[in-house]
Amino acid sequence: MKKPYVKPSVTTRPLAKAKPHTPDASGLEDSRLVIADRLKALREQKNMSQGDIEKRTGLRRCYISRVENGHTVPAIETLEKMARALEVPIYALFYDGEKPPAALPKPKTTTAGWAVRSRCADAWQVP
Repeated sequence: MKKPYVKPSVTTRPLAKAKPHTPDASGLEDSRLVIADRLKALREQKNMSQGDIEKRTGLRRCYISRVENGHTVPAIETLEKMARALEVPIYALFYDGEKPPAALPKPKTTTAGWAVRSRCADAWQVP
């Protein structure tokens, strides 16, 4: 004889409390906020709304808002779209100045073309 179907009882558990946000030591928090602040400042400087950026990029306005408020980090392709929509070079999203920043020196490479990183310090050295 078959057992009748018994609906399992629904148990509820308390919702997990949101953890307070703590910036990490890697500095990503700072770079995320710099990009967010620069995007918003450039957009306002050009008297554009988030809706205007939405039309030019195809990105949703709510996503643009999340980027500008530092809640999400856009991919480089997304930053390129936003720079094109704002009609600025992409470096303008990271750097506040008229000319692009000076390039960092390239790490030294071995004859095989590989760069070697020193164990002590952040310097690149040839073995």
